[in-house]
Amino acid sequence: MQSRIPRGQRRAQAARRSADDGGRDDDLIPDRDIADRFKVHLCTIARWDADPQLGFPAAVVINNRRYRYRSELVRWERSRVVARSNKQS
Repeated sequence: MQSRIPRGQRRAQAARRSADDGGRDDDLIPDRDIADRFKVHLCTIARWDADPQLGFPAAVVINNRRYRYRSELVRWERSRVVARSNKQS
């Protein structure tokens, strides 16, 4: 008998499978987890998304839920650290 997988985890697994189908070897992270990681509100993620100067990674929408590729988030975060360190110099 298969163990039951909670609904949210099934969606995340489906998102990963769809990412793999596109040739990307990358996880999709839901916006809620991104907001938790950066300790901001979901509205802040929406504002970052709306500001093209920030270069925030584009969302992948699956079933009206927004996900972003982990590798793009890491790349964006690193670019922000570099930009901040250059600004302080």
